Amino acid sequence: MARLVLSHAGVVLKTYELEKESTSIGRRSGADIQLDDAVVSSQHARVFRVPSDYLEGHYDYWIEDLGSTNGTVVNDKKITQPVMLKNGDTVRIGRHRFTFDSGQGTGHEQTAIYLPDSD
Repeated sequence: MARLVLSHAGVVLKTYELEKESTSIGRRSGADIQLDDAVVSSQHARVFRVPSDYLEGHYDYWIEDLGSTNGTVVNDKKITQPVMLKNGDTVRIGRHRFTFDSGQGTGHEQTAIYLPDSD
């Protein structure tokens, strides 16, 4: 299950499972992820999922700013249109910093390549 992990100074404060098709983030009491922060808009951003074009039964997760006053930042860049999240991406909303965890791991085996010495 994909999730947003809220942390501060390397300490995990809370984990938010992204179980729904769309997860709202904002200051208002009805937000799925409610942030008590004056610089966060009442309806600040949302994370939504769409079926993956490449992997059956998997989802791609996107984040979009909902016209907030102070913006949404993904990997140190303020976003102006929806952005697809990748495992390990950082999302900053107000003073809150989240890390996106796709919940899928890499799913790859490690490969070693032997290169013989060229003597």
